[in-house]
Amino acid sequence: MIMEVEWHKCLGNIWCNVFKVDSQHKNIRGFNAQYILWSGKFQGEQNTLVVGYGDIGKAVEKYREDIAIKAFEHLGVYITWADIPSSKKKQIHNYLLRKLSPTMTKEKMKGGELEINLPLF
Repeated sequence: MIMEVEWHKCLGNIWCNVFKVDSQHKNIRGFNAQYILWSGKFQGEQNTLVVGYGDIGKAVEKYREDIAIKAFEHLGVYITWADIPSSKKKQIHNYLLRKLSPTMTKEKMKGGELEINLPLF
């Protein structure tokens, strides 16, 4: 069974560019969620970089300063997040890790997997 989640976008129904989004915005700062960070603007060119869970504002600030993420800035680096129960974060992390094969997140967490719908980027 797939857990359905809503993947957040920025104003204008566009994916949030890590280098442009307001990390202090009231809908972002302090909001803990599952997130996906990727590079590439067009379907088929995307490369998943990171899957994680935590404060979205802090994640945006962290990755803006990450030299490995900055290397992809010219391709566009985007973030989306979904509100999930914290009790499910390990299983969802494991599913996203296997399904998306992020280049910068490798460590699987203890526990199984829980399938969720993926963002259509």
